[in-house]
Formats: sequence, structure tokens, C-alpha cells
Amino acid sequence: MAENPQAVKEFKQSGKKKITKPPKFAQPRGIENEYRKWLYEIIAEWRKASHDLIDSQLSTWIQQAGTRADSARNDDWTDYVAQTVGLLKNTILETVSGIKTALSGFAGRTEQWTQRQFQKMLKQAIGVNLYGVETGLASLRNAWIKENVNLITKLAEETHREVEGIVMRGISSGNRAEAIRAKLYGSSLETGRFKKVRNRAALIARDQVSKNAGRLMRTRQRSVGVERYIWRTAEDDRVRESHLVKDGEIFEWDNPPRDTGHPGEDYQCRCYAEPVFKDLFGEDAPPQVIGKGETI
Repeated sequence: MAENPQAVKEFKQSGKKKITKPPKFAQPRGIENEYRKWLYEIIAEWRKASHDLIDSQLSTWIQQAGTRADSARNDDWTDYVAQTVGLLKNTILETVSGIKTALSGFAGRTEQWTQRQFQKMLKQAIGVNLYGVETGLASLRNAWIKENVNLITKLAEETHREVEGIVMRGISSGNRAEAIRAKLYGSSLETGRFKKVRNRAALIARDQVSKNAGRLMRTRQRSVGVERYIWRTAEDDRVRESHLVKDGEIFEWDNPPRDTGHPGEDYQCRCYAEPVFKDLFGEDAPPQVIGKGETI
């Protein structure tokens, strides 16, 4: 392993004999909450657009569907529904067209957050602030923005298809307008079909902010010379077995676990990578504390 001369020099000057266990990585929950609320605002726009375009016409479509019971039955209502939902699709996708700027802001704040967290780890563990050449940050940001644009666009497309399906099936089944409205909108964003859309949005926010933080921590660690990490879990009953069995194990950044990837990469993963700071000190590395009475 290649040593970091600055780390070696300042660690010796500090008089420390061991590398102290760093603090637990704090997930950027505030950024996750901001992202989720922002997505909720977009979904509220989708719900309003759906209500404005469809609600006033529901009774007319239901009446048209039931005008005749013979072969001359008026089926024009299906065309009207399709046209209206087509307008809804355009309206929904318009809200997605300008989201890159907001996503860039969330990505930037996550970058700053992980930088502060990593410096806290460094300061407590070896008493040194290190700043490496962090190549690839722009590529990471652009990839994350693209991934999230795709996820939100997919959610938008699924939403307009689900709205169309509820209206079509409801009218075909002879449901009253009130029943269709209840299934679509409920009494608020907390009920009806748009509750499901909000739940999906919450999963996107939680998963994507954690993924970005994990990837950024890998970049931060490798930029100063850390090539290995200790897998740490969130230490609660929500931790999956495939993640729990890795807790405390050492992995190389160049060799991720095949079943889960690095911490934060698996879906909804809340684990994190504790740096093996010994990698900064070459062959004469001091012991690193990894737990009560435990060193590596």
C-alpha cells in the first residue's frame, strides 16, 4: 500500500500511537427530506392537473357510455378519455423537463455533506485534515442527475397510465363518478392513487441520496489513498441479513461484494464504509482501533 506523506508527517507530530476509531458516518437525512418534499410538490402538480382535466368531464363520459345498450351504443367516450389523458401526459412531462437544475442542487449539497463527514472522520482518527485530488466528481454528479431524471420521468409516465386505467375501468364497470374520483384522488394527497405515487417518490429520495453519498465517500477515501474499508451497518432491525453478515468485515474498493456491491449501492441500503486509514501509512502503519479493545 502507498503511504500518504502528509498523513505520516502530521500523525507523527501529533504524538498519537494508534489510529482512533472514526465517528459513525451520518447519512444526509436533511437532504433526503428536502428531495422528498420537492418530489411531493411535483406530484401535487400532477394531481391538480389530473383533477382539472378529468373531474369536470367524468359525468359526461359516464352518461355517454350508458346512452344505448344496443349495437349503436356510443363509444366515443373512450376517444375523449384518451385525448384528455394525452393532454394530462403532456402536462405531467412538462413538469419533468426542467428538473435538472434542482437535482444538481441536491447533488451539490450531498457533495458538501460527505466532504464534511469525511473530514470529521479524518480529524478524529488520525488528527489530520487531508484533501486529495477528487477526480470524477463531475462525472458522478452528471450520472446521478441522469439516473434521477429517468426515475422521475418513469414515475410520471406510470402515473398518467394509471390515471387512464382507473377512468377507463371505472366507466366500463358502470361506476359512479364519485367512486372514480375517490379512487383517483381520495380526500387529499394522503389518499387515493396519488398516495401510491407519493410512496414511490419517498423511496426514490431515500434510495438515491444514500447511493450518491456512498459513491462520494468512495471518491473521497480513494482521493487521499484509502483503498479499503470496514463494512458498517445501520445497527437496527431493518438491516438485511446479506448486509448484517458483512458488518465489521474489510473490503477493497477495487473488489466490491458480488451480492450487494459497496455500502449504499444496494437498493435502500443504509450501510456505510468506515475507512481503513492504515492504508495511508505504508508498511509501518500504526494499529487502527475498530472497536472496544479491537485493532487491525
